[in-house]
Amino acid sequence: MLTLTRPEAAALLQEAEAALRSGAFESAVEHSAMAIAADPKNGRAHFINGQAHLSAKNFSAAERAYKKSIELGFTPAACYFGLGAAQSVNGYYSAAVKQYTLALGQSGCTEELRLEIYHQLALLHIQLGDFAAALRWFGKEETVPVPNAHMSESLGHMLSIHAAAGETQAALLCIGQLLVLHPEDWLYHHIKINLLIQSGTPQALADAADALKKAEVLCTAPALQQEHLADAALLESALAEQEQDPAAAARFEEAIRLLQRAAAVPGTDAAVRAGHELAAAELMLRQEQKEQALACAVAVAHRDTLPAEVRAHAAFLAAELLFALGREAEAAACVPLLKAAAAGQYKNHGMYLAWRLAESAAEKQRAYQLAEAQLRKAAAEHDPTAMIYRIKLAAEAKDFTRARRLLKSVSPALAAELEEYITRCEEE
Repeated sequence: MLTLTRPEAAALLQEAEAALRSGAFESAVEHSAMAIAADPKNGRAHFINGQAHLSAKNFSAAERAYKKSIELGFTPAACYFGLGAAQSVNGYYSAAVKQYTLALGQSGCTEELRLEIYHQLALLHIQLGDFAAALRWFGKEETVPVPNAHMSESLGHMLSIHAAAGETQAALLCIGQLLVLHPEDWLYHHIKINLLIQSGTPQALADAADALKKAEVLCTAPALQQEHLADAALLESALAEQEQDPAAAARFEEAIRLLQRAAAVPGTDAAVRAGHELAAAELMLRQEQKEQALACAVAVAHRDTLPAEVRAHAAFLAAELLFALGREAEAAACVPLLKAAAAGQYKNHGMYLAWRLAESAAEKQRAYQLAEAQLRKAAAEHDPTAMIYRIKLAAEAKDFTRARRLLKSVSPALAAELEEYITRCEEE
């Protein structure tokens, strides 16, 4: 133990605090450690040592120092807060929640600290997967009468939680507040437009149109222009769903033109451009423009610089169209692209198509075995499309008993739809 007098130990702590304020964290660690060595029972010295270690990002050392401070009876709110912060960084989320909660009941818990605690508790509950609790703590931030430097971040988290839960109106309230704080941020306008379109009510769509006009002046960069055009196309499609022909047809045509314009904006990423083109092709199908949609899908499928999933999406659309047009031989060219997809409906569709396109009995048997094995594996991994293809495969192979047995694995609504498919196969 150092042979220091109490005034000397107190002076060391004052130097440690001054070093903390000036950002000299290692110096603060050193001076507070010397004070502890001189007086190990000084809880305040351990607390300052914890503050120094926390600031220096020595989180395990900070945790030990704060715990010792509490053990010795020095328990200001900042001590529990610091302990919670160290535990949070070290991944002990539930323990951190406990310390932050204790901090709220301690002396010295200022409004500023209370605000910070509410924010950190909300973030911790996101980490713990308790989104309802996270929203409650974010809500408490608004009750603290001090400037909130976290407001934009908190609203962003709340927006994400509400949007993921499908709570469109709550998400719109969050985005409205964000736009008050950041009226020139195009991304927030973009999110608002998409939320309004998802809402789908006539008033929401009218509000989306108004939001599009407000956002247009912010679209100075090409990337923003193509996103803005895509938003406009989405709005036109949503409005078309509420119209009767010929007004609906005119809106779908406008949506197609907007998507084509978005794809043509200079500098647009190749995969994004392809996405706009395929979205336009799908709208062409709504208009019975099969040849135009096919030409678009085939063009995208043949761009070998695109990601496999994008090309598979195009091949999927092309294959469906080719079958509908009775051009099965051409559909065979789509199979390799579909099989190359990482997983999901495209790979499943590729295996199914390979069976449909097989000509000889031996080829058909082999294709059937490969497709069934792939689809069974995908279904076991909870791929939602796999069971649909298994049922269709069994029905087209005239194994109707098996097809109907598999119907038990899908929802009643889907089972009814697939029962009709099985019946059509029986009648052929």
